[in-house]
Amino acid sequence: MNKPATALLAALSIVIAASPRITVADAIESPGNILAAARSFLEEQLATQDARTELRIGGLDARLRLAACDRPLQGFLPPGGKLSGNTSVGVECAGTQPWKLYVQAYVGVFKTVAVASGYLAAGTVLGPDNIRMEDRDVTASGYGYLSDIEQVQGLIMKQPLQDGRVIPPQAVTKAKLVRRGESVVILSRNGGIEVRMDGSALMDGTEGDRIKVRNSKSKRVIEGRVEAPGLVMVSM
Repeated sequence: MNKPATALLAALSIVIAASPRITVADAIESPGNILAAARSFLEEQLATQDARTELRIGGLDARLRLAACDRPLQGFLPPGGKLSGNTSVGVECAGTQPWKLYVQAYVGVFKTVAVASGYLAAGTVLGPDNIRMEDRDVTASGYGYLSDIEQVQGLIMKQPLQDGRVIPPQAVTKAKLVRRGESVVILSRNGGIEVRMDGSALMDGTEGDRIKVRNSKSKRVIEGRVEAPGLVMVSM
């Protein structure tokens, strides 16, 4: 028996032991009512989600016997409970014969994410021919995901990835627009005045990186921001 099932049976044993004794003449709460209360509670909680969700409710032990509740059953999220992945939801009777138990559930949260369209070797530049956007259950994506197609295009794979796999952020890197030792244009703007100078890069850099460059004429080392291939913006 797996750990969730063992924990559930243990919780039920505690609850049943604390509940009033039920005789043969007593009405028994329908398992269907209990599961429906759990589902209804989770659906209400998930209604505010901005992503598509799918809900699976677990079953109950066939040996379970709880007194029929004379008040509507109430669902609740136990301490540490969550609204994604494997979770549990409480169902409680606050009637004359009170009881509570926990029902196992799974909440899948779906988002549109970047997926490998074919095998992607290390060094592959991502573009429309090798990536596609699909709805995937991101609760099972432990390594993260990329959801903006514009940001994904032009990235470079740092490691290989099989066809159909979600592309995790740590598997990609930005393309280097400047490489150490290369000649660059050092650009300075001040209002409407623009000054361009020849220089050389002292560091590799991707778009937005701050790197050090050397002015070819003055030999002065300054720091600037990589704007485009071979172009570094500096403040003067």
